[in-house]
Amino acid sequence: MAQDRLLGICFSALAVLLLLIPAASASSARPLQTTFGVIINPSTLTVKVGDKAEINVTITNPEFVKGTQVCFSLDGFPSSGFTTSFNSECSDNQHGFGTILTVDVTPAAAPQTVTAYVIASSGGQSAQAVLNLTVVPAMAAWIPWLGLILFFAVLAVAIFWRPKKPEKKSKGATKRGKR
Repeated sequence: MAQDRLLGICFSALAVLLLLIPAASASSARPLQTTFGVIINPSTLTVKVGDKAEINVTITNPEFVKGTQVCFSLDGFPSSGFTTSFNSECSDNQHGFGTILTVDVTPAAAPQTVTAYVIASSGGQSAQAVLNLTVVPAMAAWIPWLGLILFFAVLAVAIFWRPKKPEKKSKGATKRGKR
């Protein structure tokens, strides 16, 4: 009986500790922010060749950039295959701290994965957010191969297949040997 009571106390203490550990680690994991930040939505996307994507860019903690402009830029995109533009390169507090990033994927982009950085800078401070972009072909890779196979199949049939000609019977032929 004493052992059951001791075992119950041990399990209760363990349960209380397990409940307190996540709460303690969550409160210590949040650093005090003394500057602004950047959030992009979506931060990971897949785009087909020839399509375009729009990404919302917003500033967190805008109280740290009051009275100044926030300017946006990109770093990490390849020099060819993409056309990028911001709805507004710089924004101020009257229009809200945010913009829209438009990414056009040209055929020169080819299937690839790009990791780029959206950078916001204001008054000597800067913040960045990671953008992961995956480019996929406009059509499935097997479709052109299927077209080639069908083309060569039709070509082979046209070259090698000949319709059988019916045998001609002569009208005036008689059977020999039978009278």
